[in-house]
Amino acid sequence: MAERIDPTNGKPLTPAAAALHVLERRPHRTALAYLFDHPDATRRDITDGTGLSNPAVSTALADLVTLRYVAVDEGTGEHGHPDHFTAHRPDFVSDLTALRDFYERGEDERKRA
Repeated sequence: MAERIDPTNGKPLTPAAAALHVLERRPHRTALAYLFDHPDATRRDITDGTGLSNPAVSTALADLVTLRYVAVDEGTGEHGHPDHFTAHRPDFVSDLTALRDFYERGEDERKRA
């Protein structure tokens, strides 16, 4: 599994922390959910399909690419060849499982106390 990097400071993140980073941010959640259903989407597709602003989509995509939940197939930017984005569902699901396990361990420890 690829190492997750915090988009805000460039430091490594645990899988659970990476998933939480996405879940805590509405544009990130929305863009990722859109990409699960619409692989190979452009930035404009995501903006039009979600109702998010272009700056919100740009920020979310940059973070999701840094976290390696989304891959970008870079277009040339010339003659209408935009970047295309595809989500890596298995990676995100794996990190969500790590987040769930983290919270379950904490709940088990609270029950024992």
